[in-house]
Amino acid sequence: MKFKGKGFTIIELLVVVAIIGVLAGIAAVNLRESQKQARDARRKADLNTILAALTLYYNDNNTFSLAGCNCGYNNEGRGFFDDLYGGTSIANYLVLQKYLSSIVTDPSGDTDCGAAGGGNQCATNNKRPYMLHYDLTTGKKVTVYARMESTKSTVDVNNSCNTSPTIPEATGGYCSTSYDMDYALTAIK
Repeated sequence: MKFKGKGFTIIELLVVVAIIGVLAGIAAVNLRESQKQARDARRKADLNTILAALTLYYNDNNTFSLAGCNCGYNNEGRGFFDDLYGGTSIANYLVLQKYLSSIVTDPSGDTDCGAAGGGNQCATNNKRPYMLHYDLTTGKKVTVYARMESTKSTVDVNNSCNTSPTIPEATGGYCSTSYDMDYALTAIK
């Protein structure tokens, strides 16, 4: 049996394969960026959850200060949210006190805190997870911070560490290169 139709040449097949390869590459890049933006959206929602828990805490205690919780940097209830500074993390404390129903963790799932993280370090994908800082003098202002993955996630000028003059810098600067945070939410009472 003989076929009398013209088939595809090797050049035509290579062109089609190259076009498919380029389209697949573009799709993969867009998928990775979409995944980063989805994790950043979760981070923003997590910060809202943490801020809501701290507002409930404020309503019960008339302060955002978690001093005396045996958690956070110098047991002051501030610093890395999941870090085991003095025996418990800020996250654990808020769960134990029933202000959070469960521990809020970075969506990357790659968080290493406590002794395994080098003592007082808590790293997420070579970055830092959530942080908390409250006004140490009055306890009437609290800010929670996160490190975003996508550059498209930090364009909200009302909440960006880099553009909002109302966001407090803790000692060492949470929003500076010391801690690399680039998104924050603040509550003031």
